[in-house]
Amino acid sequence: MKVLVGTRCLIQPKTGIGHYTQELLQALGQLADSPEISSFPASPLLRLTQLGLCASKSLNHWAKIFAKTKGNGDRLGSGGQPAWLEKIYNHLLARELASGKYDLYHEPNYFAHPTDLPTIVTVCDLSALLHPDWHPAVRVRRHEELFKWLLPSGAHFLTISEFVKNEMVQVLGVSPQRIHVTCCGVRDHFRPMPTEAIDAGLKRLGLPRGYFLHVGTIEPRKNLILLLKAWANLEPQWKSKHPLVLVGGIGWADSKTLDLIHQLKSQGLIHLGYLAEKDLPVVYSGARAFVYPSHYEGFGMPPVEMLACGGAVLTAPAGAVEEVTSPSAHIIRSNDVADWRDAMTLVASDSDWHNHLTSRALETASRYTWKRCAELTLVGYQHTLGLANPMANRSHAA
Repeated sequence: MKVLVGTRCLIQPKTGIGHYTQELLQALGQLADSPEISSFPASPLLRLTQLGLCASKSLNHWAKIFAKTKGNGDRLGSGGQPAWLEKIYNHLLARELASGKYDLYHEPNYFAHPTDLPTIVTVCDLSALLHPDWHPAVRVRRHEELFKWLLPSGAHFLTISEFVKNEMVQVLGVSPQRIHVTCCGVRDHFRPMPTEAIDAGLKRLGLPRGYFLHVGTIEPRKNLILLLKAWANLEPQWKSKHPLVLVGGIGWADSKTLDLIHQLKSQGLIHLGYLAEKDLPVVYSGARAFVYPSHYEGFGMPPVEMLACGGAVLTAPAGAVEEVTSPSAHIIRSNDVADWRDAMTLVASDSDWHNHLTSRALETASRYTWKRCAELTLVGYQHTLGLANPMANRSHAA
């Protein structure tokens, strides 16, 4: 089986989809019955040549391709690039898909290119369709245009939770037989750390022990104003002992949240911004609890990473988060500031309850491995091509 996988999402800085794609490709390559995987674009150097940015390419040739985009240099295509660059990319991808070298096309970042090849697309969530007010208008429009042709195309889908699969079936009317659940894995470096390593890492980052932690982009969907108000309303003894640490870059259209963050810095709030991957296990391990009031997630990797480090999690149901963190996380179903404040007070003050929350954290996180994700992805590939289920064959042989 020869599979072409879209890897534009691996261009730095990687998002969650980029990490998913990188880990999945590595795990697929380690399977005993691994398919033959090719990536597009295949390497940083090839990205440059394929996008027509090398001097060896004829400008006249590319001018014919994107002449109609003249004057639209500021418009963004589906990958976030200028429209003319998007057109070059799509031209080259279409040529690769039509080369006859592949049996299957897998697009891990939603925006599949139309092709006659059997196609499977990873759908991480449907928030752009179901909750458009949480996204920029251009992103919503791109998703609407995508699903308009993708749903009737016969493509198969990979979802990263049962929750997203159920939404696709119930809301979009997709047949369950076209959807394959392949939960994400937890990267190996998210695990309990020795006390000495935690202390050294926190000292390097300038952090105390025992803070409340949130990891995620600052954007409306994350519901951070609720968390900020809950922490601000803690009794002084708990707020001073357990500052709130925010990790993550600034998203879009959330000026009210940013204003409140700025105000609360004088009370001990710490906003670290985007952190290097190597620092995240330390930050998780130094926290008293991870707090996650998000409105909606297709999986919820940060709370699962916290569990993998052995930590306590307080979270909203947030779509798939309850599914993937149960039974370890404490689920707060209310959107009331007082309820979140009370839960944060309890986890700060009651060591027995804190220990209860952490007691099954590692067991819950152990459900999620990239090997298992790769095995289930391979099943999805086989089903899309109408082939026998390799997992069933393996079980029968055993």
